[in-house]
Amino acid sequence: MFIEGNFPSSLCITYKFNDQDVIAFKSDLDIKTVQAAHPLIERAIEEADSNVLVDMSAVNFIDSSGITALLYLYKRLIKANRTLSLIGVKEQPLHLLHLFGVNQVLTFYDSLDTCIQALSSPVNQV
Repeated sequence: MFIEGNFPSSLCITYKFNDQDVIAFKSDLDIKTVQAAHPLIERAIEEADSNVLVDMSAVNFIDSSGITALLYLYKRLIKANRTLSLIGVKEQPLHLLHLFGVNQVLTFYDSLDTCIQALSSPVNQV
């Protein structure tokens, strides 16, 4: 299990929910926050023992560096046979993620509960 580390509480928290590792960003994902979050992303890759869920419900803005960070996390998790799902993506981030085609490689869910239900369904189990 990985849980909140040495990161500003205004940036993000990490926790375990129903055997899934969750990163909940608490601010926008721009160049400044992505640089601060890079150690968290690396630690999530190394320590997470399950799929990673990124709660973006508090993210009102994302730029290209935020998208790059999400895709970096996705690619590293795929190599480890894990998945990345995004939860609660709002208007501007949702628009930009669709514009860049990220919705074709990542799964989006409205809520954490919806995501957990989908991941727990027999269709998604190997």
